[in-house]
Amino acid sequence: AARPKLLESWQESERHDPQLTTASVLSRAQFNDQIPALLDAYEHRLRAEDAREKHQARVEQRENASEHGLHRWQQGYALRETMREWGHLHLCVLRELEHYALEHAQIEISVMPTARAALAQLCSEGVCESAAHYTQLQQLEAAHRVSGLEQALAELTALERHRTAMWREAA
Repeated sequence: AARPKLLESWQESERHDPQLTTASVLSRAQFNDQIPALLDAYEHRLRAEDAREKHQARVEQRENASEHGLHRWQQGYALRETMREWGHLHLCVLRELEHYALEHAQIEISVMPTARAALAQLCSEGVCESAAHYTQLQQLEAAHRVSGLEQALAELTALERHRTAMWREAA
């Protein structure tokens, strides 16, 4: 029920972070991208009653986090910006959990530590998945650059051979 407020709080916290500039040019849908689905997976994990359901929710979390990293790469984010964004999300969800705990003082004592631990794991995995995706994309980009440079060098070498042959012929 608190998701719209949570997403707004997250976006607002990023707006006020001077080290995050890319987010200001994104539409709301682009900004939120995979986060609603990631929050759904977090909810599924909290509601999971057996190990299979918990595992399935963790897989969903990883996939959404990886997709989030891909989208941020495509949107021109630097890796540092994406990591800071995860930090803002973590703090916003944590504040919401604390607010919930204050309003529901009657809940079992083990509930909030479980929710906090699941949140820490969600954000940790999100950072790892985003960083892994960034690394993979950077390596692919570097490989394409190397390939392009090798091709340009081969063309230059062929041109130099042709020029040498022309000079020999002229001489």
